[in-house]
This record gives sequence, C-alpha cells and structure tokens, in this order.
Amino acid sequence: MKEIEYSEAATQVLDILNYTRQEDVKRIPQSFIKFLNSISNKQDIPKFNHEYPISALNLTKETRELLGFIYITWWCDESERKKYKNIIHYNNIKPERGKV
Repeated sequence: MKEIEYSEAATQVLDILNYTRQEDVKRIPQSFIKFLNSISNKQDIPKFNHEYPISALNLTKETRELLGFIYITWWCDESERKKYKNIIHYNNIKPERGKV
C-alpha cells in the first residue's frame, strides 16, 4: 500500500508547493515536480488551511518525508545539509542486540 500513501503524499506536497514562494519552488528540478505529478492522486484534493504554519497541517508521514527530502536536497545550505544527514544516519542505526 506504499504506492497509495506516496500518491497521497505527492498530492499534498504539490498543494503545499502551490503556496510556497516561487523562488524556492524554482530551485526544485522540473523533473522532480513532473515525477510528483505523475504519481499524485488526481482525484484527491487536499483541504489544507494555508493560513496556518506547515507544522499545524495534518500531513502524512510520507508527505513529511518528501518535504524533508526537498528541503535537504534543494533548499538548505551545506552546513544544515550535513547536520540533517548526520541526524538521519544516527536515526537509522539499529542498536546491537541486548543493548538499548
């Protein structure tokens, strides 16, 4: 069911990008925008109130992942990118058996 979840996420991300500063959106390659369009659910229309900050929106886990990917890949500076990659790496390390 990941396909359906990422289809919904792509739809939500595209909706959010419609309310994002155009200079930021232009930093995302058109090929990625086309990819999001190709997997998005055309029948699903997000009902976000864009007057609220993004942290107040009811985003799916997959939507947050895609937005994080966009931020780390195209929007943040090199020092932030390194910090976030370290956090991601640390969070993906599984503890050894018997250790917490």
